[in-house]
Amino acid sequence: MLENRLRAEIDLCGRGLMPAYPIARTYANSGRRGQAMQYLEAALSRHETMILAARTDPMLTVLRDDPSYGAFLMQVDRATGERLR
Repeated sequence: MLENRLRAEIDLCGRGLMPAYPIARTYANSGRRGQAMQYLEAALSRHETMILAARTDPMLTVLRDDPSYGAFLMQVDRATGERLR
């Protein structure tokens, strides 16, 4: 059931009808780090405002020890700093 829902969300995201961030959360929560990072990067590139919650989002806890997640958070900080100027 989760897989069917996830496939539908990925399809909607691909058509620009759904943000990428919730898909990243679902992947992270199911332990699929690579896919979670892929959708976090997509959320950042799409300038999704939900990305601002990434640092404290409890569903992303599984990613906190991943060096690529730390690098991603630095990208978020840079991107948000640039937008605030």
